[in-house]
Amino acid sequence: MRRATLNYQADGLQMKSELFLEPSAQPKPGILVFPEAYGLNKHALSRAEKLAGLGYAALACDLHGQALVGCTPIHPKHALAQSVPCAPSQSDRR
Repeated sequence: MRRATLNYQADGLQMKSELFLEPSAQPKPGILVFPEAYGLNKHALSRAEKLAGLGYAALACDLHGQALVGCTPIHPKHALAQSVPCAPSQSDRR
């Protein structure tokens, strides 16, 4: 199993998503795995890895930037300020 961190910018945030795939010379269908509101946690990563084991290229997507994970659901105007640090102007754009 191959795992790679993909770093990119979106809405002014540095995103860190994880790509899982089995090495092969053949093209693979791709799947985007979006985590729950908590962020890119172990559950989302394990789902992406399992899908890669079934023959897909699976990208576990970062929702909040820097692959942040909160203890409570992250919502731009409510729990975000208490669970994961973020600038309000950035969260309002998403």
